[in-house]
Amino acid sequence: MSDESVRTGDRGREREQGVTKEMVHSEAESGASRGIMFDQSGLTLIELMIVLVLSLVLMAAVYLTFQVQKKTGDVQQEVSALQQDVRAVLDIMAKDVKQAGCDPLMTGTPGLVAAQCQAGRISFTMDLNDDGDTADPDEQVTYVYGGTSLTRNGVELSNRVTTFGLTYFDANNAQIDPTTGGNPFLETTEAEDVRSVDITITMQSRKRDPDLNDFIRRTMTRHLRMRNLGV
Repeated sequence: MSDESVRTGDRGREREQGVTKEMVHSEAESGASRGIMFDQSGLTLIELMIVLVLSLVLMAAVYLTFQVQKKTGDVQQEVSALQQDVRAVLDIMAKDVKQAGCDPLMTGTPGLVAAQCQAGRISFTMDLNDDGDTADPDEQVTYVYGGTSLTRNGVELSNRVTTFGLTYFDANNAQIDPTTGGNPFLETTEAEDVRSVDITITMQSRKRDPDLNDFIRRTMTRHLRMRNLGV
């Protein structure tokens, strides 16, 4: 046998071995791929329970955060509405009180109605249409507080008033108190000396504060000069 024939035989055997190795390697890779593609074991029960617990914890945290934010928002809304209500009542009273005693024709008739002025009540007259009398609509105004209700000429302004007080002052800003024993109303001479009044009002919210289980309350005081008295 010649050397060339030997070399040719060796090359043939090497090619056969190479092909065999490639086939074995290819079959191994194919088996691994099939193992990955067809692995359908999924999650275990323990893994599912862990995922479920974590989801519940996350949902609970989101819910609690929402509840806190909602509660805070509701309380702030109640406080804002309450303060606006108190200011609205004071604004209505201030407009009337500043016109008490308006007497453009100088008849001397308008002014405080002494027998109806005390700590929880005030009444006064004014000539708004310059006709010389105080008999026209809204020319006599009376504010009365009782229970939780504050009324203007019998019309309720609010039913959520918890405290209401009027303090009368003279021209020297000295407080005027009823002097007659047992009579809470001002005497005529005392009413004639009044030049200003302090109005203090406390009102409560429509709804209870869920944290305190009580109503929210706000108190405001306004000092009003009765510019038409003593003119």
